[in-house]
Amino acid sequence: MKKVLSVLLVLVMVLGLFSACNKKPTPTDVPGGDGTPKKGGIIHVYTDMEPKSLDAFRTRLMVTMPAYEGILIKKDDGTFKCNLIKEYSADLKNLTYTLTLKDEPVYFHDDSIMTAEVLAWNINQYKEVGYFASSFNMIDKAEAVDDKHVVIKMKEWDLLIPYDLSRMCYPVSKEFVEKNGWDALNEQECGTGAFKLKNWVHGDRVEFEKFTKYHEGEPRVDEVHVVVYSSVETALLALQKGEIEIMSVGGQPKKKLEELQNQYGCVLNIGESSGAVLTLGYMCNNPDDPLYDKNVRKALSHAIDCNAIGQALTDGYFVKDIHQWGLPTYAYCSPNVKGFEYDPELAKKMLAEAGYPNGFKTTLKGGTASQDRAVMIKSYLAEIGVEVELEITDRANFDQYVSGWPSGLLLHQAGTANGQEYQLSNSARSDVTTGFGSGSFIHNEELDKLCRQCLGSEAKDSYAPMQRVAEIMFQEECCMLPLYMSIGMIMQQGYLKEAHIYDGVVTEGYTWHLMWLDK
Repeated sequence: MKKVLSVLLVLVMVLGLFSACNKKPTPTDVPGGDGTPKKGGIIHVYTDMEPKSLDAFRTRLMVTMPAYEGILIKKDDGTFKCNLIKEYSADLKNLTYTLTLKDEPVYFHDDSIMTAEVLAWNINQYKEVGYFASSFNMIDKAEAVDDKHVVIKMKEWDLLIPYDLSRMCYPVSKEFVEKNGWDALNEQECGTGAFKLKNWVHGDRVEFEKFTKYHEGEPRVDEVHVVVYSSVETALLALQKGEIEIMSVGGQPKKKLEELQNQYGCVLNIGESSGAVLTLGYMCNNPDDPLYDKNVRKALSHAIDCNAIGQALTDGYFVKDIHQWGLPTYAYCSPNVKGFEYDPELAKKMLAEAGYPNGFKTTLKGGTASQDRAVMIKSYLAEIGVEVELEITDRANFDQYVSGWPSGLLLHQAGTANGQEYQLSNSARSDVTTGFGSGSFIHNEELDKLCRQCLGSEAKDSYAPMQRVAEIMFQEECCMLPLYMSIGMIMQQGYLKEAHIYDGVVTEGYTWHLMWLDK
């Protein structure tokens, strides 16, 4: 199983498998048969990478999304709805967020209950030891003020705390950790999701079984297995044979997609507003690197034909996007961001003016999933005299470079579910240590101040204009090159019902408990 993370990564960041908090589909909503859902069976999900750990606090956890959930859920329109709590409120004047627990209990997989004290403990732990702890650095502390309320006290106002509670804080059982120790989370989980860990067969699959005390109702299928395949081709054959129910098929040729639908009864889901932006980032603050010169960074961006790369690698399923973390229509994207048009002659001229008429040598770091993109970038840069040495590694090792790399370039892919408002803040602020390029991009006092003004806003109507200004400033300084945005494509079996793929929610909330197998 050298592969349990990536397609669940796609399923997590792109699928959006979650229905509204207060509305559950009735039997008449169910397609197929007499409209009555069946119980039992196993759903198999393809992935191409195995996680090193199941610890939700200290790793980028994607494979355990059937088991872990965010406190809130972010919707496409940028608002949030409650998941593990009843409601939340923000008080800018008093620098507090208040979380109100549900009337009915929310159980962890060890049958302990998520009390106000346990919820506050989780938020404080993620603040101290979480992988994205720096995202919580404006929090003073979280306190349980009574049995039903948790108050998050802020040192400074942060508009993005609801976002952090949706994507950076997956509650685990405090009782489990105190009984078994932190290290137990490496091989186990103890979340609140619809399915709990049954068995982890290293090198092959992660098996989850239904959690009968799930707060949204008992799941319809018995188990969900996240299965690793040695290659995409092998996985596609398994899909044809009915051995996989859900699979990301982004980048597959149209002919193959049509064959899966017409001959094998599969259903293709296309998320036109959901996908992942592939971006080329430059080390900006190393004086010994040629890329320290902003005009050199601009020259390299002008040397790459993003349209050609997108067309070649997605068979036309892509969006040309000059914005780093969202579609051009996204509320926080500035219409004044110009981007970098393909112009190799201009690129050569700019290199010569910067003192590199014969080019220079550099490196490009990338993950194995992006190797074909990296090869094409290397070819384009060779045409202007820049010799690129590729450093391709598996995702687990690649992740250590995302927040900062010592020199050269890095090819990074981020789901648009992350939201530009969060990504820009993490990459552009000097006090944040996790986030794409946070240790490699330029940070200056003016941009820091602007980001803090954004985060200190009370509402989006005052936040968005400042965000657009920050985007322009950041793009002008760092000159990152968004190559294109891939369009999310998930193939499911026709007999898989109520999968709710691309249903308007773009974050880690699933409706795993609603899915059922009509076979």
